[in-house]
Amino acid sequence: MRANEGEVDQMIEREIFHHYPGSTVVGCVLVTGFGYQAHGFSIAGDPDGFDLERGMEIARRNARCRLNGLEAYCRLKEKVEIR
Repeated sequence: MRANEGEVDQMIEREIFHHYPGSTVVGCVLVTGFGYQAHGFSIAGDPDGFDLERGMEIARRNARCRLNGLEAYCRLKEKVEIR
């Protein structure tokens, strides 16, 4: 069961990013209005080609995928419980 992307975006209340100093690792935490926190990260394979903005985009996309999975699970669970 697929989650509606617009609904998933509306769940997000805050975005928190962190670039680990001296590394190519970028983390993103998406916080929902009901307190759930989804974490995503990115790691650049080539330190010379590291781009912070791109790392943030990838980390956010990975965290958002976790929210998609959560929403799909909740919808499926509701569907099964209704039967």
